[in-house]
Amino acid sequence: MRRFLDLRAFRQCIRRSFKPAKRRTGRLPILRPFARRDHRHSNNPLYLTQVLATADSSPFAGQNISLAFYARKAPSAFISNILRSTIVLGTGTDQTATQLISGTWPDQTVDTQYNTLTTDWQLFVQSLSIPPTLGGHATSQIAIEFSYTPSGTPDPNDYIDVGLISLQTDYSPPVNDIRPYWLETFAAQRRFQKSFPAGTPPAQNTGSIAGAAYVQLSTGLSGGFGTMIPFQSRMRDTPTITTYNPSASNSSWRDVTNNADRAVTSGSIGDSGFRLDGGGGATVSQNYIHWTADAELT
Repeated sequence: MRRFLDLRAFRQCIRRSFKPAKRRTGRLPILRPFARRDHRHSNNPLYLTQVLATADSSPFAGQNISLAFYARKAPSAFISNILRSTIVLGTGTDQTATQLISGTWPDQTVDTQYNTLTTDWQLFVQSLSIPPTLGGHATSQIAIEFSYTPSGTPDPNDYIDVGLISLQTDYSPPVNDIRPYWLETFAAQRRFQKSFPAGTPPAQNTGSIAGAAYVQLSTGLSGGFGTMIPFQSRMRDTPTITTYNPSASNSSWRDVTNNADRAVTSGSIGDSGFRLDGGGGATVSQNYIHWTADAELT
């Protein structure tokens, strides 16, 4: 049994572009995409965290597992050579990342491995025997956390990269094959979807309507308007919807015909889609809005 961790679902990277890996002769693997955590704010420890839902965690209870991943560091001297990989176990149902960080998962236990990085991609494997129960309760929660501690002056050119992350049973050498881009994207859509193009981080006022939801009011029509937006695949749970004005720093619809903003509300939200409504629409107007749907265990 094997579970790939969806890179685009990493909470800290979800609103950034993923860096495409360049082909370099004699240096494998060719990773695409991978998650990058850079040092641009402070010298506090930096984290990449992924929480698995209970439905994805429970099958590993009582199994010998291997966490396999590739990692590398920037050439900068201010990036630690040590990347900590931690497997967190717990009980309960669909505990969140916030509860994990605060240490309040029921029966929370951790197993940490210290990995020495270089500037080249390396494969690391962390093995663990997962007990069937913790504190007398069934083991039902798993999270994976990567962390490192930078030093010196914050600089976005100081970073670590982690890719091809998977959990699988048994301690045998991992089969860490490279999944096609379309399959990686499809897997991530269970937790996160967006209207923006794949390489565009969600943000207000991007200046682009590519992929945005669209409603046109015809001659003689004005006032309220709306549209249903189906998801590309069913999500893990009912998501949180966030909207983004493509041409101003707010969350409203943008009437590009009249260069005006229109109020927005969302509704009918489910795991298969949702509705976006607008108010105060003008006749013969074209209205656009970007959105994200987040079903992560935050």
